[in-house]
Amino acid sequence: MITPAGVDTADFSFNIRAVDNKGAVDPTPAHVGYPVRNTAPTIVFSPGIYNPTYTFPVVRLYWQATDLDGADNLDHLELIWNDTTLRPVKLDPSVVSAIFEATSLTNNITTTRIYPNNNIAALDSVVSNFKLQNNNKLYIRAVDKSNTKSPWVASYSIYVRKPSSPILLIDAYTSPSTSAEIFYGQRMVNKGYSTFDTIKLFEKNGGQFTQLAADNATQDKIFKLFSSIIWFGDNTNNSLFLAQKTTNDFFANGGKMFMANKLESLFDENSPLLSLTPAQSLFLNKDTTLLLQVDSLASSTKSGFPTLKNTAYIPVIKPMQLLPGSVNLYSSHLSVKDNVNNPPPPYPLWTGTSSIIAEKLNSNNVPVMIYSEVELQSLNGNNNIDLMWAKILGELGL
Repeated sequence: MITPAGVDTADFSFNIRAVDNKGAVDPTPAHVGYPVRNTAPTIVFSPGIYNPTYTFPVVRLYWQATDLDGADNLDHLELIWNDTTLRPVKLDPSVVSAIFEATSLTNNITTTRIYPNNNIAALDSVVSNFKLQNNNKLYIRAVDKSNTKSPWVASYSIYVRKPSSPILLIDAYTSPSTSAEIFYGQRMVNKGYSTFDTIKLFEKNGGQFTQLAADNATQDKIFKLFSSIIWFGDNTNNSLFLAQKTTNDFFANGGKMFMANKLESLFDENSPLLSLTPAQSLFLNKDTTLLLQVDSLASSTKSGFPTLKNTAYIPVIKPMQLLPGSVNLYSSHLSVKDNVNNPPPPYPLWTGTSSIIAEKLNSNNVPVMIYSEVELQSLNGNNNIDLMWAKILGELGL
């Protein structure tokens, strides 16, 4: 039983009468009246696994609507960005989350597409009054079949920034690295790029990530906003795992990436995460440890790439065994430590495979991903990293 629209109470009449086998009807049927009161629905925002407070213009939010009169009594949801006096958009009550994606990156106030639940296709309707370079709150309310509305509730505040460039620098250090950001930022400036965007993927505030998207699908749409990504971090597993889940649309859209990670000793040499990189596997011989000494050189066989010198002692290197069609860019002069006999240093030079930077080509033999298993900022002992970086950017079409 549903009360009429706009009315929260009503009297419903229940009548019953007897009919005999000849069709005669009881002229005084029994009757009872039931007063019914409709209960207003409620809705609350639910926290996601990650709840970024600083993001590019793609956002996912979660909520839960309930009605004491039963879920079937919910009619629709209403949503609007920032101002409940504006006309809201309606959603089916079965929608419990959505990705909201800005329809324009040029205006400071725009609309957002709606990708309900886990749908890959957007709805025809859009939500208005989404603000770029500003804080945003999504307001939502539930409406039942008698047109009774819950109070408006607001999401947490999210600052949404407008991409300023097709180039994104990703700081994927476990704790954001100011020095690494300055290093790569300076490389870009020295090459003539004064404008680029930066994201601190694993920045935390109060134990919560502040810039990592709510889920992989949302992060994928954010990375797709850019055509070039420069990714640097201190954990190979974290970077490759996240990149593998969130760059499908970026690469499908023609994107190109440089990634450099500090290689942790426990990283699996045959990890399936390597499929994103030029490496088929990493070299491992349990009887030996390969290491990169201070002042060791890294040489390239590709024309124009300068010889680099290492400035940091790196206790474990697992050279890349390249995929067919991948191209080695730098081989390092590694030292080899005998773990069986454990002789003291100095250690002899390694004569086997020693690739530490390589590029992956697409079907047209165009580089799409350059990977370094050494932090690039430690390879500037010859003060020629800008020349090397210019060649790297050239390989990526920049």
